[in-house]
Amino acid sequence: MMKITIDTRLHFLGFFLKYESYGIDVFYNRKYQFWLISNSTDAEYLDKEDELPQYDNDGFITNVKFTPFEKSVPLTEKDFIQNEFKVLSFFDVEKLRSDQLRLLNYYKVFLTNKSNNPFKLNKKILELKDFFDKDFDENKIQMIKERFKDLTVGKKMAHLIYILHTERKLIVYYANDKTRARKHFIQALTESNKRTAGVDEFFENNNTTLKDPSFKKDGDYSTIKNQLEAIIDIQ
Repeated sequence: MMKITIDTRLHFLGFFLKYESYGIDVFYNRKYQFWLISNSTDAEYLDKEDELPQYDNDGFITNVKFTPFEKSVPLTEKDFIQNEFKVLSFFDVEKLRSDQLRLLNYYKVFLTNKSNNPFKLNKKILELKDFFDKDFDENKIQMIKERFKDLTVGKKMAHLIYILHTERKLIVYYANDKTRARKHFIQALTESNKRTAGVDEFFENNNTTLKDPSFKKDGDYSTIKNQLEAIIDIQ
């Protein structure tokens, strides 16, 4: 059976578009995120007028709500990597320049390493305890992690962060910081690369204030506050 090839010159440039601007990690994240929303059954733009995804500096999409499922089938990073290898196999390597071939092979090695080492917190990302007041009991930090690490990344997570940061003043984070932003706290808490748009939409832009002025009347807020304080106030 004849192997299907594509217009190598044009498609190579399209596939690696802006690679040099982003660097390998952000380039990979952007492609992986776009693949997720393209295949997610319930992907939805936060602003109905948006037609294209928006990315943060790390390559994660900020303006689309989605879950990593196609119907009931999970979308995994392994599936994405296999798809990338499939696309790369269509290139006719004999038509590539030497620098393009080096880039292609480098990306293949990167994908192989990713496949062998699934997502881990980036070394520059702080541990959960690093967000907390240095005098706060580390055992309680671990208890908070175990209790809330599977919390939905949405309104409930927003309430948890608000209580810890603004009400109890136990954690510190900064808007748009490269290592200590809200998203980094969520990554450290959940030990995953979950997108944070579902949390960010409940906060004022670049602020730590919740948008809903009556949030304290919300049943989820009361439940999370009681569960959290039961841990914090242990003697």
